[in-house]
Order: sequence, then structure tokens, then C-alpha cells
Amino acid sequence: MNRAYSNEIFNMEVSLPALFWTILLFVISPKPSWAEKPFSCTPEPPYDAPQYVEPTVKPEVSKLRLIDNKDGTITDPDSGLLWTKKDSYADLGKCLTWQESMEYVEKLNTGNYTGWRMPTMKELATLYDPTKENNMAWDHNPEYPLAL
Repeated sequence: MNRAYSNEIFNMEVSLPALFWTILLFVISPKPSWAEKPFSCTPEPPYDAPQYVEPTVKPEVSKLRLIDNKDGTITDPDSGLLWTKKDSYADLGKCLTWQESMEYVEKLNTGNYTGWRMPTMKELATLYDPTKENNMAWDHNPEYPLAL
């Protein structure tokens, strides 16, 4: 018995015909999503719907391994790059323009290191973890709607 879609967990009644969909892994929110469309295309009666359905996507296990240096920095052992643990938004509470970002990075001394720079897109992509939720995508500055 697959309890992933059990009424005990989601507390919802199933009425047929209905269309339900779920995705267990999504960049912005890994929470299951449900949609009901009362008059969807379903098999002709009699239709004996299963009480539980198998997930279509299985969650991945994170492969990202970062070392906390305990000085406000983390190290990615795969790339050898040193990163700050706190980004400009967490530090300043606002999104920055490109110029403001460059000025912010030039002044950094996190972990008593100097010479910080903006990462390349390829370097930044090494931090992407599809198994983690990205709450920041919902919390953007309206002045810079695509700044994240």
C-alpha cells in the first residue's frame, strides 16, 4: 500500500471522474501538487479506480557536499571553490543591481579573506541542488523582479 496519496495524509475525498497530478520534486517547491478536473477524459464505466497511486517522480538524494569552514565560508571539494555562506540578500535584505553587486563583492572580507569576486555562471551552477527548495524565488524585490 502506497500511503503517499492517502486521505490520512492529505485529508481529501476522491470523487470520480477526476484528474489528479503530482510532482514530488520541483525547484521552487517540492510539496505535492493536486488538481481536480471533474469532467476529464476517463475510461468508460465501470471504472474501478485504485485507492492509492504510485508516484511518477521519485525524489533524488542530494549529491552536493559542502564543507563548513566555521568562518562564514564553505568549500566545495569537487570544484575547490570557496564561497560565502551568506549572500548579499541575506546580508543586506535587498536585491542588488549588477553594479551594486560588484561593489558589494569588492568590499567583502568574509572569513578574513580578500579578493572576492562574482562567480561565473558555470561556477554558480555547481551550487544548484535540485533536491532543495528555493524559497527566495517567491520573495523578490518588486523593483528588480528578475533580479534573483
